[in-house]
Order: sequence, then C-alpha cells, then structure tokens
Amino acid sequence: MMKKEPPEPTADLSSEGKSTMTARSKILTSEEKSFLLNEAVYYEVLFALGVSAHDASDYCVWEHLNFSRMGHARALLYFFERPSGKKKWSDDVVSEDFGFSAATIPIAKDDRERLNKDLFHLSRIHAIEVRF
Repeated sequence: MMKKEPPEPTADLSSEGKSTMTARSKILTSEEKSFLLNEAVYYEVLFALGVSAHDASDYCVWEHLNFSRMGHARALLYFFERPSGKKKWSDDVVSEDFGFSAATIPIAKDDRERLNKDLFHLSRIHAIEVRF
C-alpha cells in the first residue's frame, strides 16, 4: 500500500487573522474525507482483521498480534458507534462525518468488555485469568 500524504488540515482564523492549528473545522472537505476513508479507516480495518506471518509457538508474539488487533477493532467500534455529537475529542472522526448513521455493532458482551477493559486496564480478574 503506497502511503499518501494527508491533506493540509482545515484551520479556522483567529481574530488576529492567524491560522490556529488547534481550531479544527467541524466540516471535512471532500479531500479530507477521501484521505481518511482510503487511508486511516482502511488502515484500521486491515490491522483489525489481518494476522501477519508469525511463529505460532511464540506466545509473546501472538499476544502482541492480538493486542494490536484489539486496539484497531476498538478504534473501529468507536468510529461506527459514536454519534457525531458525542465525540470524546473535537478532532475525532466518526461514521456520521461521512453521512453514515452511528449504530451499535452486535458483538458479544464479553468481547465488548474485553475490548473496552482488558486493553488498557488492570483488574484482579484479568490478572488471575492470565496464565503463562
């Protein structure tokens, strides 16, 4: 996959007429939408579903692969499920930015909890269940 350069960010002008990189436009340009779908969202899908060649007997490598896949899956859940008005950060990109309504992805409760909790959260139960 050939890496494309992202379009210049859309910036608002402050009262002094200077560009402020932290003030992002709420509306994506066609060029930004195209880049985000074809590069950023595609990247998340590719790495959430793909498994590269690896030594299946190396548990550490398998754990790294799964951790990475879970992170990309979690990013995609946020993208498809989060309504535009409930973004955590102002520069987040969600499906509604592209005209697709946010919708809950039907995945098992245990899988959703694992994606939301096990990635970046330590708990007694998780620590007890992990076997080396």
